[in-house]
Amino acid sequence: MHIISENATLVSSIESALTIEFPISSLDLDVETLRDKVENISAIKSAAVRLTASGLLEIEVAQRKSVAVHQINGRFEVLDIDGVTIGSIDKRTDRSDLPLIVGFGANHEVSEALTLLIESSYIIDRISGLSRVGTRRWDIILDRGQVIKLPEYDPLRAVQKVVSLHKVHRVLDRDVSYLDFRDISRPMIGLTRDSTEQLKEIRDILRGESV
Repeated sequence: MHIISENATLVSSIESALTIEFPISSLDLDVETLRDKVENISAIKSAAVRLTASGLLEIEVAQRKSVAVHQINGRFEVLDIDGVTIGSIDKRTDRSDLPLIVGFGANHEVSEALTLLIESSYIIDRISGLSRVGTRRWDIILDRGQVIKLPEYDPLRAVQKVVSLHKVHRVLDRDVSYLDFRDISRPMIGLTRDSTEQLKEIRDILRGESV
């Protein structure tokens, strides 16, 4: 058997899943069944299984790529772009190279989460993660406990508005606890302390940006 993969752990998983005793007659090998067994391994996206003229059982696999960490019920799961769980980790810092998404339903919207993070590249060093709210929409959680509340529909446009505000007015550097863009035509703010002068200033900024 020849398994085409540079991942030794994956090769071992395939060998364990198939448990074929060699030598064996090609008549006793069902390549479709073997392929199904290989593709049942969570880290594998697809597999090609074939018998070669030289008598080899050749298996070529496409491995799922880790793109995000999903925190759910106190667990940390590593997901691919389709939201499929590839594996698990003990703590967030084990995969600090991957973005964090949190909450029920977040695994079903991995692609959207990554798109929002890409659009947020200007403030990416401030972002701690994305939290799925009611399986309908996202909150962006920032490092100072600030929250950007995004709408259910067209969250990308809301992110673009927030980034634009911050570029021009440095609004996220102010004493703001949240920016609420769930209704993009009427954005709202929350301040971490009572500051009438700052509240009026930021309201004017939001009013001007939302026109």
